[in-house]
Amino acid sequence: MNKKNLFISLITVLMLIILPVSSVYAQSYRFKVTRYNVQAIIEADGTLTLLYEMVFENDPNGHAIDFVDLGLPSDDYSLSNISATINGNLVPEINHSSYVDGAELALGKYQIPPGGTGTVFAKVVGISGVLFPYDQGDRENYVNFQFMPNYFDADADKSKNTDYTLSIVLPPDVGDNEGVYYYPERWPGDKDAFATLTLEDKRVMYEWHTTNANTRTEYLFGVAFPASAVPESAILSFKEFPQRENDTGSNSYSLFSQIFGRICGSTTFLVPTVAVILISIFVSSKQKQATEKRKLKYLKPTLSIEGHGIKRGLTAVEAAILLEQPLDQVLTMILFGLLKKEAITVLQQDPLKIQATNPLPKDLHGYETQFINAMSHEKIPTQRTGLQALMVYLIESLEQKMKGFSAADTKAYYKDIVQRAWSAVEGANTPEIKSAQFEHTLEWTMLDKDFSDRTTRTFMDTPVFVPRWWWRYDNSYRPFMSSSASDTAGTGKVASSVPSSSGSRPSFSLPSIPGASFAASVINGGANMTKSIIGDSKVFTGNVTNQTNPIPKVTSSGSGWHSGGGGSSCACACACAGCACACAGGGR
Repeated sequence: MNKKNLFISLITVLMLIILPVSSVYAQSYRFKVTRYNVQAIIEADGTLTLLYEMVFENDPNGHAIDFVDLGLPSDDYSLSNISATINGNLVPEINHSSYVDGAELALGKYQIPPGGTGTVFAKVVGISGVLFPYDQGDRENYVNFQFMPNYFDADADKSKNTDYTLSIVLPPDVGDNEGVYYYPERWPGDKDAFATLTLEDKRVMYEWHTTNANTRTEYLFGVAFPASAVPESAILSFKEFPQRENDTGSNSYSLFSQIFGRICGSTTFLVPTVAVILISIFVSSKQKQATEKRKLKYLKPTLSIEGHGIKRGLTAVEAAILLEQPLDQVLTMILFGLLKKEAITVLQQDPLKIQATNPLPKDLHGYETQFINAMSHEKIPTQRTGLQALMVYLIESLEQKMKGFSAADTKAYYKDIVQRAWSAVEGANTPEIKSAQFEHTLEWTMLDKDFSDRTTRTFMDTPVFVPRWWWRYDNSYRPFMSSSASDTAGTGKVASSVPSSSGSRPSFSLPSIPGASFAASVINGGANMTKSIIGDSKVFTGNVTNQTNPIPKVTSSGSGWHSGGGGSSCACACACAGCACACAGGGR
């Protein structure tokens, strides 16, 4: 055998080792799932109820869909607790599947022919062994539930742009503010769940929806909630996780092979050492990214539980919290708000030191007073602690104000204010009016995610007449008396429908500076001053989140594969009882 043929043979063998063994019979199935609705209901007794709606569109050249395999998250279920219909007709036979860990729906005479469509409804009640204790120090007496909906063999499933909805309903005794959801893994839609209450029994429900999903990808979802909501007997210890046997009846597989095999829908293939290492690295990286991102979610998800109407009257800073702006930006907004009210003067920019005006203006908000009090301390760690307490106060205060109002409608309302603020600035006819409009609506324009670039573009070639309070921010500019009040920057006489967080008194004028320099000073100066006190913004926000929306953190048990919290890898999560790992489905 020459070297070329030997190389080809080795590659062929390697591919046979790496690729899962797929049934030749399954290759003839070819279909799409156009709609996929899944609801996981955690009952008061700790068992799980699953509801599936699956709309199949069979390929004209495909095999008739005669079986639908339904992967289930635990072996603790009974066939007698499974019911299903196909196009309104009872499925003739339901058995244990020989392809996945779960059940098979034998469609019989109701099979979906080539080119046909069919809607399958399935209900499974009484699934046990799906809850694990939450084992981290930041949250006591919580349980963890992770769930991967049934998915299908990629060789047969050609779905794309599936209308996909996944919802998790918490037990009845879980309060509105007690549940926590995790960012879903590999989910192509919005990572944030829509938090609402069920219509009938007012239970907390988290829902994810997208039209860009498919039913061959393993999406992982999860929640945590107080253990008191379910019986203690319903919560498994890590040692109690049921070890499933493979199709040959042997349970001699390595632990990783069991986990990885269930992820990939095959229980009869070898995992090369290199693949194991690469997958472990990838999983660890994705887990870390998800955890870090979750740390920035300082608002409770229950804020999204829908009320009615718009909550008007929020300040720009409160609106920033509602829109979940970065907390360092929120602090910068507070800083500029106090400067506009002439309540403080910046004595030093790095590290930030301020001097409060004596007496203070009477119209300060509670969070502004807290900012001044926090910055009155000499040591930076004490200042940082005070600013964290300020953020906690601000977040909790907003949550109280938003009760009974629609978060979605209120967010849209304040986003519109931001756009109107920018329209007023960008539509100004002269540099003087443009400068005045920008000063008048500064806190609102700062809410724009594109604030930095938009400010730079707006003032790139335009001189800026700095406002009368600017010297309190940059003492290289000192005010001088103006001979008359005119509609220049700082007069406060600007016709605008955008609310202003503070006014200014006409008395002083300041010179103009190049627009680019002004933009850089606003964008970078305030941010750098804030950073000089809070340090790493992610760490600062994480500390606030631990108090306002504590994060279940991911750790492993001694075996290295039981997940203790959200953001875990699929490899770990599939070993948890809260995951349904199934590949072969609606057409084997």
